[in-house]
Amino acid sequence: METIKVGVREFREKLAGYLEAGTPLAM
Repeated sequence: METIKVGVREFREKLAGYLEAGTPLAM
């Protein structure tokens, strides 16, 4: 479970970085 939590945390941080950079995301 810890590995999943860490993965989600990193994903959220990357997503926030993309949003701050103004990079368009296609999900």
